[in-house]
Amino acid sequence: LEQPADVATSASFTKADGIVPWPVSGRSPAARRDQLARLAAVDADPRDVGWSLATTRSEFPHRAVLLGDTLIEGEARTGRTAFMFTGQ
Repeated sequence: LEQPADVATSASFTKADGIVPWPVSGRSPAARRDQLARLAAVDADPRDVGWSLATTRSEFPHRAVLLGDTLIEGEARTGRTAFMFTGQ
């Protein structure tokens, strides 16, 4: 394994053009809907809101991403662990 390439900093994120994803999660579907409703009333730069949601919020099982006017919803599930021995 090698060291990963340099990761983009927040400065490159704030220069993004176009649609900024707003990731949202809740402990239940109702909690997720409530958070989306609260975000509808936010009067701030969409890039700042997207950055804050992606880096400072907890991740709960009921998740959604708001992309402009499009809402993509889902639920995180646990899976099984797999070990891969590539290159052997």
